[in-house]
Amino acid sequence: TFSQTQMNQQNRQRVLAIELHAADGGAAEGAVVMPFGLALPDGVTLQIDDAAPGAPIAYTTCLPAGCLVPLSFDAAMVAKLKTAKKLTLNAVAADTKAPIPIPLTISLNGFAPALARTQKLIQ
Repeated sequence: TFSQTQMNQQNRQRVLAIELHAADGGAAEGAVVMPFGLALPDGVTLQIDDAAPGAPIAYTTCLPAGCLVPLSFDAAMVAKLKTAKKLTLNAVAADTKAPIPIPLTISLNGFAPALARTQKLIQ
């Protein structure tokens, strides 16, 4: 398993956390913990670099730490992630008159070696 956590530099609170593990066939699975205050029915879309966002992924539950979104990347998606620079999670703010997009960007620097190391450890 490998992970990344992003903190608010002013108050040191976690903004988001993502955790992934290697799966069969070159795939990767895991979850992201999103912050509170987002429109849950809208889900989250994933966008690799500047490509078009994918279909919305539904939140599964909310815990005291935040709301969970399951992640499942097939081998083709993992190949794209290995060469990409960023993964943007697009959410929408809750309780606003008009939808306000909330993009949260995850650096993919180190993704390929982290996944390779995880795959090696589980062999």
